Amino acid sequence: MKLEVFRIECEEREETSIFSGKWEPLSGKLVKIYTVQPVSQDSKATDGAAKLNFASSLLEKFSADSAGPAPGVEGVLVTSDSADGGIVGATLANVRYDS
Repeated sequence: MKLEVFRIECEEREETSIFSGKWEPLSGKLVKIYTVQPVSQDSKATDGAAKLNFASSLLEKFSADSAGPAPGVEGVLVTSDSADGGIVGATLANVRYDS
C-alpha cells in the first residue's frame, strides 16, 4: 500500500487560470493549477523528492486527462501549500505522450 504524503487541498484548488508568473513557456497562458498540501507534518516524508514524485503523478494525470482539457489550456502547475513551498510546471507539449 502506497502512503500518500500530499493531497489536493479540495476540489476548488484544481483550477484553470492565466499564469501570471515569469516562466516564459507559460507566462500569460491558460494553465491547469493544482494546489497541494502535505498530509504529514514529517519533513522527511514531505521533502523535495516526495514533492517531485507527487507532482509527477499529477502531471501524468493531467496528461491522461488532457485528451480533452478545457479549450486553450497550454500547461499545468503544481504548487505546494507548505512552509517550504515549491512549484512544478510543464507545458501541455511536455506532458503529452503517445501510448
